[in-house]
Amino acid sequence: MCKFKFLFYASIAVLTVLLFGVACTDDNGINGGEGQENLVFTKPCLQWGISQAELEAQMKAEGYSLTQSPYPCIYEGKRLERRIGYLFQNGKLCGASVAIPYDSIQNLNEITAAFPGAKPVDGYADTFLDVKNNFIVDYAVKEVTFAADEKNVGKYWIISWAQYDLDVAQAVDLGLSVKWANLNLVLSDTDKAANAPEEASSFFSRYGWGDPMGGKTSEEVSDYPSLDNISGTEYDIAAVNWGSNWRLPTQEEMQELLDQCTWTWTKRNDVKGYNIEGPSGESIFLPVTGYREGPDSGIDVDNAGYYWTGTLRSDDTNYPYVLTFGEGFKGLNVNKDILRSYGCAIRPVQDK
Repeated sequence: MCKFKFLFYASIAVLTVLLFGVACTDDNGINGGEGQENLVFTKPCLQWGISQAELEAQMKAEGYSLTQSPYPCIYEGKRLERRIGYLFQNGKLCGASVAIPYDSIQNLNEITAAFPGAKPVDGYADTFLDVKNNFIVDYAVKEVTFAADEKNVGKYWIISWAQYDLDVAQAVDLGLSVKWANLNLVLSDTDKAANAPEEASSFFSRYGWGDPMGGKTSEEVSDYPSLDNISGTEYDIAAVNWGSNWRLPTQEEMQELLDQCTWTWTKRNDVKGYNIEGPSGESIFLPVTGYREGPDSGIDVDNAGYYWTGTLRSDDTNYPYVLTFGEGFKGLNVNKDILRSYGCAIRPVQDK
């Protein structure tokens, strides 16, 4: 899964680096939790959204500091040393990782026991998802050299928990049944840095239907789910990556956007698209996006927009309902039928 540059921007690659100057705790501290005393490693703090100051206060109460530069904070546990790192976004905790020596794990069940309730993600080895508690966990074997510890080179299990994109978008109340995000969902670092609706139209912002991690590029329709509605489920890329407050719009919600809003074809920073004004007077901008067939083909990138709904068509389950538009046309499944194996853009919604 790490071969996709736009996957897990807050996970293994980043959090492995964070382990070079990290925080730690003990089996009886804030990270242990009920039932954790039998595990071979200490679970990091997973209180998503707390500030760095709040985490530092908790660590101080346990007798540890959040940073112990230049050396990593090493906890000598009952069976092995543990190294725990944290990642913050917008000043809020969104990721944590623990590294443990490879030889210390005798059975992979010792790792998976640390995240009960998380289910394997279809098509992604060693990746688990807990929709209810809104996190992703991933583990992998890495050869790591820890900072200021050049002799300590070897294989480690790197186990990463992450909740992504806290407060990444604004929920705009157009006066409809749901609120609409002001940005497209994007998982690539380049598009995240742009952070503007008209700049979220690159190749990496188009994802297969029902691919929660955004990395599938298979052209086989059977590699994608065929549920009637994936909005808000473990197959919903918006819910998985932006949190359970966000989800894919349904067919009805997308139709409501078409029927009850004023659509004006325009340009924003030289990017074509529609300004959509709702009954409330508030508006959002949907840029042209094109769609993707297979791993590396972008089609109609400059002239049309293609946005997934979470609803599968009842007359032919190979095709979800898709908002398609260009200058002079807009609607669901107009101009082009889009297989669920294609890649389209995502504009998440939020319940009121």
